[in-house]
Amino acid sequence: MVSGHAIAGGCLVAMCCDHRVCAADPRLKIGLNEVALGLHFPGTALALARRRVNPQSLDEVILGARLYAPEDALRVGLVDEVAAAAEAVARQRLSELASHPADAYGAAKRAIRGGVLDMDPAQRRAERAALLPHWTDPALRARIGAFLAAKAQAKKS
Repeated sequence: MVSGHAIAGGCLVAMCCDHRVCAADPRLKIGLNEVALGLHFPGTALALARRRVNPQSLDEVILGARLYAPEDALRVGLVDEVAAAAEAVARQRLSELASHPADAYGAAKRAIRGGVLDMDPAQRRAERAALLPHWTDPALRARIGAFLAAKAQAKKS
């Protein structure tokens, strides 16, 4: 259940869930804004987005790097459902999924999602070598700090 903002890493966590129910609160923001912050996407995060975001919306979500209200998040595939009583709906969906025999559910899930996040050790090392210097760059940290400060200032206004 998404009951608060799910931005960047929070959105990726939501995308890992079997069924994503979002509260119908237009103040909530959901999205992958890494590009807007100047971050390079890790391969596994991009693979997850390719698997969960509607294919026709992938460029919009990744390159547009915007944050979506719940109804728009549903349109692009960042969530599966928007509900006024999100907690009750999420519990119902969870109960429905949990009612299936665990071995059959797990086998089906592996069959449809298996390998999406797999990387061989060489790929993982290469990605880490390429991303780590970028993600730890002081200029990037300053850009993210300025972004967060601007958001905090806008909230006060």
